[in-house]
Amino acid sequence: IVLVTITYSLPATTTLVTGTPFTSTAPTFTGGTPDSYGLAIVDGNGNSVKGEAFSGTLGPGTYYVRVSGVTGNFTLDANGNTEQVLTITAASTPSTPSTPSGVINAIVSGIAVQIPVIPTFTPPTSPAPAPQPFSFGGQQVQLLGTPLGDTPTQIVGMQEARQMLQGGGSGDFRVPLGQNSLIQLINGGVRLPAGLEQEFFMAQR
Repeated sequence: IVLVTITYSLPATTTLVTGTPFTSTAPTFTGGTPDSYGLAIVDGNGNSVKGEAFSGTLGPGTYYVRVSGVTGNFTLDANGNTEQVLTITAASTPSTPSTPSGVINAIVSGIAVQIPVIPTFTPPTSPAPAPQPFSFGGQQVQLLGTPLGDTPTQIVGMQEARQMLQGGGSGDFRVPLGQNSLIQLINGGVRLPAGLEQEFFMAQR
């Protein structure tokens, strides 16, 4: 029996990620087509890793796929064949955004968690403005915008109150809102419709 010498060609390179099973591609034969053929997958030292390749358990590295034998009236030429280079790469892991070192240092040192201390502010206290002097029936009285607790008071109108103002009724007419109040009602404090006038509460001093 005269054997016919043939050559084969496989895809030049294949790259897979670790964990991916290898899928073989039928070689292209030149010079004839054998009835069947064998396939070998080896590492750089010639050790067989065929089982690991097809199961997807090969580690990262470079491996070689070649036809190991043919049947029928054919034999493989020792030269002129194109074997397949199989490259296995490590699976990439999702990257975690890095935290700037300045932020980490600040948290470790306690700067980032310090609660700002807000200084307390105490508004300056001012004495109540001296009320304008009023007199009624020859006695000094006090006019207020609101009743003076349980102290008996008498209601007086704006015109009557101006007449009670000691020193004349010219200028602004000022009456404190309440006893020792910082708020003063100037000229009654409100603008009333025609025919109505502001009323105040009169108490003896």
